[in-house]
Amino acid sequence: MKLQKKIAMLLGASVLAVTTSSVLAHTQYLLPSTFGLTKNAVTLLAALTEDDILAPEMPIKEGEYYKVSPSGERVKLDKVVSLKNFAAIDIELPENGTYKITTGEKAGRITKMAKIDGRWLMIRTPRPDAEKEGNTKPRAEAPAVKNAAPEAAPRFIEEAKVPKDAEVITTETINKLETYLTKGAPSNGALKITGQGFEVKPLINPNEIFLDQGASFEVLSDGKPVKDLLFTLYRGGNSYEDKKISSEVKTDAAGHLTLKFDRPGVYMMKARYPSVGKGPITEKPAARSYSYTLTFEVAR
Repeated sequence: MKLQKKIAMLLGASVLAVTTSSVLAHTQYLLPSTFGLTKNAVTLLAALTEDDILAPEMPIKEGEYYKVSPSGERVKLDKVVSLKNFAAIDIELPENGTYKITTGEKAGRITKMAKIDGRWLMIRTPRPDAEKEGNTKPRAEAPAVKNAAPEAAPRFIEEAKVPKDAEVITTETINKLETYLTKGAPSNGALKITGQGFEVKPLINPNEIFLDQGASFEVLSDGKPVKDLLFTLYRGGNSYEDKKISSEVKTDAAGHLTLKFDRPGVYMMKARYPSVGKGPITEKPAARSYSYTLTFEVAR
């Protein structure tokens, strides 16, 4: 009960915005009870949120968690408790310096897609419990809209409606969730990258981000810069504001991402690589894509 109260106090009013929705519409994230500390332990929240305001709706039930120490040692975290709205992880911090907390590359959703009339549509299979419930009818499709914008075009097709001669592929999403926290003075040992897979390297220590200075990162795929990748930035605690997105920023030609902030607080940035975009999917999707989120604090 003490742990739940502690997390609720951290999230404040944003917890009031929790709603129930489909898992597919959720974003996964990690959030420590504090980003800067003097004690030898911290509690981490691992959850899914729908409105991207860091309000936990359900726990991340599968996957592993790791801490990268200031000296660069990677250790698996075992003290994980799954509660109703989030998973809680107790983390020991024996050294002074900056730690990276990460899920690593966590296997996510596997999706089948079919090429129909030049567009790639996600194949929706019948719900596993549909026959048991006596409901074998396909899910209702959105009605066609005359002169609809390209981004409003259907993105799904029922499995029974896929033509037999259609090209069908399977794609996999890899989730990567990260956050940083510092005990005592900040250090840079945990900021190092491996040069493998999709990585976001902080160019400023994530626990030294100030409102008047902004933040910068280097975005890489197998060690090579990723240009023109869109990142969406959200600010926590904005449950009562109409604007959920703080900003949208793309990486430059060198793979650098530069962020500016209009107020202090806890932020979450996320991206999908390769980027899918908002319109119809006309290019063949990659067999493997990444969904990345990073939570951090901006101080005055």
